[in-house]
Amino acid sequence: MLEKLGTLLKSIRHDQHQTQKSVASGICSQSMLSAIENNEYLPNAAIFIQLAKRLNIDLNQIGLANNFDISSQKNFNDTLSKLCGEHKYQQLLDFLQQDEVIDQLEEGTQTQAYYYYLAVAQMQTGHTDDAFTSGKLSIAEANDREPSTLTRLAYISLAYAHATQHKGKLARANQDLAFNNLEKLKYDEDQNILFYLAALIDYELQDYEGSANKLKDGIKFITSHNSHYMLANSYYLLSLIAEKLNNDVEKIEASKRSNLFTDLYEENVFEDI
Repeated sequence: MLEKLGTLLKSIRHDQHQTQKSVASGICSQSMLSAIENNEYLPNAAIFIQLAKRLNIDLNQIGLANNFDISSQKNFNDTLSKLCGEHKYQQLLDFLQQDEVIDQLEEGTQTQAYYYYLAVAQMQTGHTDDAFTSGKLSIAEANDREPSTLTRLAYISLAYAHATQHKGKLARANQDLAFNNLEKLKYDEDQNILFYLAALIDYELQDYEGSANKLKDGIKFITSHNSHYMLANSYYLLSLIAEKLNNDVEKIEASKRSNLFTDLYEENVFEDI
C-alpha cells in the first residue's frame, strides 16, 4: 500500500522534534495540520509546498540512504558521511581534494565512489564542467558487467547536470543508461534516487507531465520495497508540478480523474485553508 502523505509529514515532523503548532504557524490552522497528518484531508499544492519548506525538504539537497566507502580508513568514510548528511558541499569538496584523501585511494569501487562524490560536490558548488569530468571518471572506474547502483547514480547525476544546461538529448541518453535492466539488480534504497532524479530532469526540461508520471512510478517503486527514502522529496516535487500547471484544487481533482494523481493520493482534498 502506498505511504500516506500525512503519515510521512508526521514522521518528518517528529524526527525534527517540532510541534504541530510550530509547523502550522503562518501556513494553516493546527487543526488542519492534524487532519492532514491523520490522512483525513489532502493539502492543496500551495499548502504542501509551504509545509515542505517549513520541514526543510529540499529538492536539490539529496543524501544517499547508504554512503559508499572511499577509503579503508574509517575516519575518512565517517567524515564523508557527515558532510554529505549535513549537505556541506563546499566542505565536502575541500575534503575530497586533500592530498591525504587522494593518496590513499584504491582502485575499484572506492575510486569510483570518490569520483562520484567529487562530481556531486562540484555540481552543488557551481563547478559544472568539473562535475562532468568527475562523473565520467566515476563511470570509467566501473568494472561490473551489469551497472551497479553506484554506476547508475553516476549516469543519472550526469543526466541531471545536462538537464540543468538544457541539453535534453544528452540528459535522456544518460538517464536511459541509468535505468537499463534495473529490474535485474538487487534492490537497495539508493536506487530510489534514480526515479526522483529522473523526474527532476523532466522538471528542469519543463516536461511537467512526464515528471509527474516518473514520480508516480518512483513512489510505486519505493513503497513496493517497503521504503520511505525519497518519498518526501517526491511528494514535494509533485506539488511544485501542480503549482507550475496552475493546478488549484479543482484542477488537481481533474488531474486525479485523468489518472496522473489517482495512484498517488487516496485521501479526500481539504478545500478550506
